[in-house]
Amino acid sequence: MQYFWMMSNDTISGASIGNSSPTLVICDSIVQYDSANFWCVIVDDQGDSAVTESAMLTIDACAPPVAGFDFYFMWDDNIVCYESTSENADVHVWLFGDSTTYSGTTTDTCKAFPARLLYYTKLIVYNDHGSDEITRAIDILAVEDDKQVEFSIFPNPTSNYVLVESESRIESITLLDISGRVVLSHAGTSKQREQIDVSDLQSGQYVLRIDSEEGTSNRMIVIN
Repeated sequence: MQYFWMMSNDTISGASIGNSSPTLVICDSIVQYDSANFWCVIVDDQGDSAVTESAMLTIDACAPPVAGFDFYFMWDDNIVCYESTSENADVHVWLFGDSTTYSGTTTDTCKAFPARLLYYTKLIVYNDHGSDEITRAIDILAVEDDKQVEFSIFPNPTSNYVLVESESRIESITLLDISGRVVLSHAGTSKQREQIDVSDLQSGQYVLRIDSEEGTSNRMIVIN
């Protein structure tokens, strides 16, 4: 009896990878065979042959996560936005350094700190094969403010609408969730007063970004 093991994937079609044994043993790196299909052609002594059903091999790299993140500042209300650069991470746990935390599968988040101080933010990441962590200093006090355009928003917290008043003409208003995703965009009418409807948004914290003829400002708001 002869056994001809065959394999195909996105780049190879019907390649022979093993002969003359009812058991296929792969001694080299199996990563190259991820999502490949395997089957066997069996030939008896009379030359008759049969083909087995095919099976797909899926490789689980079993790699633990590697933690990493970058951050940038949004100076109104001492807002810091974090962007995870972690690898193989299923769950992110953020410890911001002011006794508050945030956890979930969302990779990015923004945080409003209570004061301009030096904070140490820790990110812990998990998957089924382990965990990893990294801590970075977030020195809000050390960086000078960018010029910000003064504006007022009310009510805050709110559940239906937000009224924005600015010193200069408003060109656009953008609302972002804590992961940095844009959830609402409002084109301004070049006036100094604009109203946006937030009644369809979920409860939570959001970053309100206002662009005017004098520049850009950001403010944290709460929708309840």
